[in-house]
Amino acid sequence: MQMTLMTATTCVSVFVILLAPILSATLQPIVECEGIHALCIFSFCDITTGECDCKIFDGVYQIATNAIQDDDLRSQTQTMCTVDEPCYVNQAPICDALLN
Repeated sequence: MQMTLMTATTCVSVFVILLAPILSATLQPIVECEGIHALCIFSFCDITTGECDCKIFDGVYQIATNAIQDDDLRSQTQTMCTVDEPCYVNQAPICDALLN
């Protein structure tokens, strides 16, 4: 059986790596945007034309930050919007991308 000795430096490095997730900011799970948007989850789509009867709304809607499909946009939103420093209505990068 072989034993490996850890130096103080190695031990501190391991501690910092294990502690890093605890020290990182807690992500804001939901951000709110406001404007015209379509809700297509319950719509019926014509498979030949691709047209759907989505409901159109104008108001505040919520987006789950972990469900943002674009990697860069998800990362920007999650970095900017945390529990400690939350994004309010239309402050999240995803809102700007959707509205413009």
